Amino acid sequence: PERIFHLASDDMQSYILACQDDTPTLREIHIIDAATRIIHPLGINHDAWIKAVSLMGDVGAALCVLLIDANRNHPTTPVRNPGGALRAMTARHKSGKLNLVGSLIGLARRRGQ
Repeated sequence: PERIFHLASDDMQSYILACQDDTPTLREIHIIDAATRIIHPLGINHDAWIKAVSLMGDVGAALCVLLIDANRNHPTTPVRNPGGALRAMTARHKSGKLNLVGSLIGLARRRGQ
């Protein structure tokens, strides 16, 4: 969870910290809770979130939201429609073509981590 936290945008990190509250150790649940809180500010429809969770689980859907949020400022291909991006990622997962690990690695490399 710590490594994932450092890949998150400043906004997402704020949500994660708010969810962590006074808990000394960052856990997956804090990232999941933060993702559920940030979907509406990002413009992601609740139905898109529910479908993502039902197909990918809480962690997978939360990682998608974290990636979408982190890539809003991508230098060459910024995410302009977060809701559409989550639906596309969900469809890619359903067809077996979503590579979350590769996306996280790409984000880490782009950020020099």
